[in-house]
Amino acid sequence: MEGPSNQPFRERLQKHRIAPVERAEKLQQIGEDARNVVRIIRPENREMRTSLIDKEASLPEIAAKAQHAFRELEETTGIRAPVNFIVGSDSQGREVLYGVSPRVISAGFNLNDEEKSEQRREYVALLNKLFTYLATKHEHFSPYPYDIYGDWQYVYGKTEEGSKNQWYLVDVDPYISEVKTGPRKSIEVIARHLSKFKDVLESRILKEQVEQYLATHPEHTTW
Repeated sequence: MEGPSNQPFRERLQKHRIAPVERAEKLQQIGEDARNVVRIIRPENREMRTSLIDKEASLPEIAAKAQHAFRELEETTGIRAPVNFIVGSDSQGREVLYGVSPRVISAGFNLNDEEKSEQRREYVALLNKLFTYLATKHEHFSPYPYDIYGDWQYVYGKTEEGSKNQWYLVDVDPYISEVKTGPRKSIEVIARHLSKFKDVLESRILKEQVEQYLATHPEHTTW
């Protein structure tokens, strides 16, 4: 169990009550309070290091870059990805990065027909927002959180304080992509990423937006 004197939390961390066994070490809660989910990202995490443009960045620098990236994602797209990155120490006194985000309670299957329709509409809107966001990033060679492509990383539900079901990005690890493909490959790359969402390619859920984008960017690879 975590909780050294220089940890940034008032109470010790413990396995989050909703965390699966295989993720018990990574997903924790502060004391008995399960309203937030605390992720522990250690500096030896290969995926975090290899995703960075500056491989020698310190944890405070990584925290600042990741915080900026997720806030920009929220501000420019409206995609809900609430998280605060905090540098502290683990139980062994090693410097680690903590990601603290509100627990999202899934709506599950307890939705009526009208609520299911609203869930679907918001799902389509989410994909359109992701497409626009990723296309802009690839156009301008701008870094962005790259681990945001799978539908399993999103939950439709509400926080403890929330009153309305909404889509949330809950897998908020500080992995920042360095865009290398350039604009000519942007559509191809985005299509490959978003294909991890159910029915995207099969139903052509983004067909209209892709066609509009290609009409104004004829130099890009078609989908």
